[in-house]
Amino acid sequence: MTRLLLILLPILFSASAFSQQFTPYTPIVRVGSEELPFPWTGGLNKPQFSEADFNEDGQDDLFIFDREGGAILVFLRSSSGAETTYTYAPAYAASFPELRDWALLRDFNQDGLMDIFTNAWDEAPQGIAVYRGVGTAGNMAFERIQFPFDFNILYAQQANGSMLNLYCSYEDLPAIDDIDNDGDLDILAFEPNGIYTYWYRNRSVEEGYGTDTLLYSLEDNCWGGYIEDNFTSGITLSATPGECADGLAPPSVGSRHAGSTLLTLDLDGDLDRDLLLGDLSNKELILLTNGGSAGADWMNQEEQGFPAAGVPVSIPIFNAAFNPDVNGDGLFDVLVAPNAGGLAKDVENVWWYENAGTAEDPELTLVAKDFLVGDMIDLGTGAHPCIMDVNADGLLDLVVGNGVVYQEGGVVDPRLFLWLNTGTPEEPVFELADNDWLGMSQYGADNRYEFAPTFGDLDSDGDQDLLIGEFSGRFFYLENIASTGQPLAFTDPVFPFADLNILNAPVPQIIDLNKDGLPDIVAGSRFGFLNYFQNIGTPGNPAFGTDPSESPNILQLGGVDTRENSFTTRGYSAPAFYDLGDQWALFCGTYRKGLQRYTGIEDYLTDTFPITSDLTGLTPQGERLHPAVGDLNNDGTLEVIIGNRRGGLSLYTTNLNVDGSTPTITPISPHSIRISPNPADSWVQIEATTPFSAGAVFQLYDPTGILCLSLTLDPGQRSAVLSLPNLPPGVYFWVAGSDAGHQGFGKLVVL
Repeated sequence: MTRLLLILLPILFSASAFSQQFTPYTPIVRVGSEELPFPWTGGLNKPQFSEADFNEDGQDDLFIFDREGGAILVFLRSSSGAETTYTYAPAYAASFPELRDWALLRDFNQDGLMDIFTNAWDEAPQGIAVYRGVGTAGNMAFERIQFPFDFNILYAQQANGSMLNLYCSYEDLPAIDDIDNDGDLDILAFEPNGIYTYWYRNRSVEEGYGTDTLLYSLEDNCWGGYIEDNFTSGITLSATPGECADGLAPPSVGSRHAGSTLLTLDLDGDLDRDLLLGDLSNKELILLTNGGSAGADWMNQEEQGFPAAGVPVSIPIFNAAFNPDVNGDGLFDVLVAPNAGGLAKDVENVWWYENAGTAEDPELTLVAKDFLVGDMIDLGTGAHPCIMDVNADGLLDLVVGNGVVYQEGGVVDPRLFLWLNTGTPEEPVFELADNDWLGMSQYGADNRYEFAPTFGDLDSDGDQDLLIGEFSGRFFYLENIASTGQPLAFTDPVFPFADLNILNAPVPQIIDLNKDGLPDIVAGSRFGFLNYFQNIGTPGNPAFGTDPSESPNILQLGGVDTRENSFTTRGYSAPAFYDLGDQWALFCGTYRKGLQRYTGIEDYLTDTFPITSDLTGLTPQGERLHPAVGDLNNDGTLEVIIGNRRGGLSLYTTNLNVDGSTPTITPISPHSIRISPNPADSWVQIEATTPFSAGAVFQLYDPTGILCLSLTLDPGQRSAVLSLPNLPPGVYFWVAGSDAGHQGFGKLVVL
């Protein structure tokens, strides 16, 4: 069996030095005696897998799109003999446009650059958008193809000559493959009723355009002759090649059986496409074997519970299959993961079937049920972190609430997870100490879930109490009864606390925002506002008005609104205030607008908070972000932990000092430094439009983060020549900077 070594690759550079900079931070995380290789990559819920050679080393790497929030993860693959190494490379994610629902990489024009086929979420009819790959394989960029139709999506010519949108439901996953072996990419997708599979044939080659054109016609409205039942995963096969199983009779019901996934691959080496079919009502996969030929396809054998010769897929619910070469042996493997739009299996949810046979006679063997996801912090669905020294050892620990861990039958299983810091003040190490801290899972039976914890001295007795938001909009309160300086110890939860209710998924923080000596409560919610509840009690006897809109409460503190637009009720605001002494720092999580940063808010408590957009170095995190802020490594600057809907965490260090200051630096625009030639062979010349500052250094890193070269730049000069030793060909990252901060960055291709 191939052994997978999983290594984390940090982003090696950040953008302009005058902005709020985020740099990935990767302290060790352990579960039991095992060290997680990818703790801070954010988890996986509904991943989709494609391949592309991101670093131009001749080996395909792994592109993962998670439909749970549209997150993108790239893992570089390196294979040598029987050993395959995966390296997390978050820097590449920034090259991609915003994607939703589904995304598959395919090189449709065969120019060596991967293109993107994806759901056209920004258009009215359901259909497919296409992005053409531009740039180089090692420096990917994408531009959306503009189609000359009413909507900017793929269209297909119908039998009567009319042009209609090439239909593909946002819930489904089409097959994008060369079905007829003519050299261009065709598309298979279910029609709106979910009964027949349509074959949209690409006629580009036949009409003399080569492979660089997408010219589709509806070739077959019952591809393979099979039909799928409207409400179940039942399949009816055609008894005769070239005929549809029901003679294309109109569907007996008008309601669509929504949800099917398609993967075409040649499982028997006969050069036509067999089919792996996933279905909304099925926790298995169905194999349909092609008894026809390429372009004259006829599905004449059905295998429920694929693979029957081995361990069949069993993942609730609505699965999708993908066929990357996971172990780098030149043979396709099969990965299976959930594709559901709602709740689905969210742990042990990526099954890897290794091909232990040949290309012509594959033998699929289950190797793992948690490929990659088992090497991450992944708490199911939803992650709500907070930072606190729980055991009073002087080190900051992590308490993380989740939404749920999926259980069949609709059972609600929410948790608090305790990660104790067993490292040092300068080098934290987090170990999972309790996966059901304080026994909070017991409240799942009462339909309490989506736990969002926060600590603060709510009763003004000098210690840290615990307040937990839950889905219905109310709060658990646990009073800390430990002595000062002792590990936290709590009374039984009080629920609901103070009759507060903000109706749906509150994310609270205990904070004396008006600095009157009484701790207040600020809470985000599904609706995207920050609800401010001013403490109107006395020290030791907190009291709050229950109407969020009645003064002194504020229904929309600071005018914060994290919704995408005013027509939706989904904003999922999640505040993280940090006291900088004479000012507040505020980071705020959102539904789909990324992480927000507000400054100078102490002067605007009854007005609109000033928002800043200069957050650089952050890769897209997906949906429903929840930040927590603290100085985890005692270096005087703040770290930000970000939870997300996928149930995972990301961790960044920033250039924001705990006293509120930021480094004063004189940046050089990345475009003001030129590296040539690029690609390079034995040397490069570094040229700048402004003189190098004192202490400026040019550094070259390989994709794993190892420093390969370093050259001190002469202050006052504007150019320098750097000799390149015998570096392996590939993509490298360069950084030019000084102690004052980053001054330039980029990629260098070495031939």
